[in-house]
Amino acid sequence: MKKFFIIFSLLVLIIPLTTNAFWPFSRNKNNNVPEIKKAVLEDNINQTIESSSNDQLLADLKYQIFEKGFEKKDIDAIIANKNNFWFTSSEINYLFNKESSKVKNPLLTNFKLIISDDIFKITADFKKFIKGRASFNAKLKNEDNKIKLKVEKLKIYGIPMPSFLANKPFNKALDDYFNFLYQDDRYRGFDISIDKDTVKINLQFTE
Repeated sequence: MKKFFIIFSLLVLIIPLTTNAFWPFSRNKNNNVPEIKKAVLEDNINQTIESSSNDQLLADLKYQIFEKGFEKKDIDAIIANKNNFWFTSSEINYLFNKESSKVKNPLLTNFKLIISDDIFKITADFKKFIKGRASFNAKLKNEDNKIKLKVEKLKIYGIPMPSFLANKPFNKALDDYFNFLYQDDRYRGFDISIDKDTVKINLQFTE
């Protein structure tokens, strides 16, 4: 996030994509995470958690908040949780690999993200857009208050490839995914912050 992406999300926040969702996860997946009331989500999201199992629980809780807003295109839910869209690289790696394992035709598998300054270093086995084992560096940009991805140093099976092969399809998918947000009259833009290993998207709306 300093720019998801999500998304992702957003990538983020942004990077994973399917026909139906920005994340490489299906809305029709079997959800093994119990439904948790909003108050519990909000309480847990600000807690300091030490054990790895609790780290994964926190990641699941934060993804549920992301999913409620972005996957369901619920602007009110996004506004209510606009300060909660932050993830560490370990949480992103955990979520991508956990959730993509539940999808019949995911965008990618074996996802690995490393955050270095404002650069996202990504390696994965891509099934769509890019075909095969790929690695690249990416930066998130703000263009007219829209999330854009700049891909650099693209390699497929270790062979350097033109970065535009990834830039165009990724950015089209980002535009399609976030279009409902851009069109809302309350939306005023965003900025991304990166603090060491934590990425946060800061969304701005009219009061």
